[in-house]
Amino acid sequence: MMKKILFLMVICVATSLTSILPASAQNSDKTDEYKTLLKKIMTLSGSSASSEAIMSQFMSSMQRDLSNKMRLIGKILQQSGHRRLKIK
Repeated sequence: MMKKILFLMVICVATSLTSILPASAQNSDKTDEYKTLLKKIMTLSGSSASSEAIMSQFMSSMQRDLSNKMRLIGKILQQSGHRRLKIK
């Protein structure tokens, strides 16, 4: 009885793997094709340049905001008497 259950489980796993692996291989090719086509469309329409500009502005504003917050945390720690922040 145990051998029969084990055999059925092996058959189920084998059939699921044989059905999943070819589908995933086809999916990656279509994904790569989609990415290249989308990149071409974005380049031709000019939206690629604008999205890169938006991302660079966003990242610089996040860095400025982070540095301002770190300065504020430093001031608060100094005022409360902490000389050094210990990280464990």
